[in-house]
Amino acid sequence: MLEILDIDRVPFGPDPSPDSIYQSSQVQEVERRVLFATAANGPCVVTGESGSGKTTGIRQASYKLAARGHRVLYTPGAGGAFGVLRSLHYALGLKPPHFKADLSQRFVEACSAAEEPLVVMIDEVQLMDADGLQQLRLLLNRDFDTRPPFVLVLTGCPELREILAQPQMTSLRKRVLTSYHVEGLTEEEARLYLEHHLQRAGARRKLFDAT
Repeated sequence: MLEILDIDRVPFGPDPSPDSIYQSSQVQEVERRVLFATAANGPCVVTGESGSGKTTGIRQASYKLAARGHRVLYTPGAGGAFGVLRSLHYALGLKPPHFKADLSQRFVEACSAAEEPLVVMIDEVQLMDADGLQQLRLLLNRDFDTRPPFVLVLTGCPELREILAQPQMTSLRKRVLTSYHVEGLTEEEARLYLEHHLQRAGARRKLFDAT
């Protein structure tokens, strides 16, 4: 198949390298929002349909943050607050405490003691219930009038916007410093996206017409 298409490798596959990312306007905007929130030490929310580019933008921001000396902890929201906190303990290289009641306190203590500034990115947050989201909010203000122990970045499908709009989410919603909804590629960006990945795959001839 590669010989027929006259390319060196399969395009559009998972590739974590920074130069594999097509820099669409919305990917760049996600990156800017996350970097701004990190600099201001406030929560950030990014939403979008699956495949819209929100994860790509988050990944791009992660590269920049790591280069600036931040430590990025990533975990999916599946499993609720308990699962998230356990996963974050492992991401910090720690063994989670046995009792659920100790998870929050131990994690905040570990974040406060960390040598590098921490950014916690939780994906698919729409899978968490209201109680789980409230626990995340409480982690940010465990100590009154002090800097949060980490910057929180929440990402998810459009349902996350509906969840955060609920009355019981008012406290968390007011803490959010910046939010952004990824709409997806424009027609022109879609063309450039295809060309970008085909060039990376070694394409030696045009495979798609403009129509």
